[in-house]
Amino acid sequence: MLFVRSFSRAPAEAFTALAIVTWVGLITTAFPTWAQSFGQASIDAGTATVIYTAQPLWAAVFGFALLGERLNGQSLAGAAAIFAAVALVAWEQVRTRSRSPS
Repeated sequence: MLFVRSFSRAPAEAFTALAIVTWVGLITTAFPTWAQSFGQASIDAGTATVIYTAQPLWAAVFGFALLGERLNGQSLAGAAAIFAAVALVAWEQVRTRSRSPS
């Protein structure tokens, strides 16, 4: 109750806190979870795995493009390893599909 009472003395801060909690709950948690479930229903499991394995790469790209974040050598090495793993899995899927009879 002390937490709730503290906002009665500072309504602007209460609104800001509520907006942040709403943003985190709906935009960064609920919507991506719904979108992932919706997307996975229309593609096969292997493709979904490849897409979601690349998520850290997308986070780094958007962090660089939108927030101006910089990657150090260790981050770049990790990104390269993830990219190589995703590319190998994707290549194997393409080879397997081309061999299987239609």
